[in-house]
Amino acid sequence: MTKKIKKTEDLDRLCWHCNTKLLYGGEHDISQEDEFYESVTYMGCPDCSAHVEIYKAKKDIDYEAKSNLVH
Repeated sequence: MTKKIKKTEDLDRLCWHCNTKLLYGGEHDISQEDEFYESVTYMGCPDCSAHVEIYKAKKDIDYEAKSNLVH
């Protein structure tokens, strides 16, 4: 069963698969380990068990150059 989200600030935290509000699972500082990102936030869906990782970019990154490296 999909839970109804009433607050607009919750819309960016919905599971892409089942539209349920994601639960916060913690954060990890990866600034020393990764060239492009400073931290990763973990979230999970209580209904369908989807796992989401959100990476926060370092501020001085050339995104066009990064994009070319990834592809």
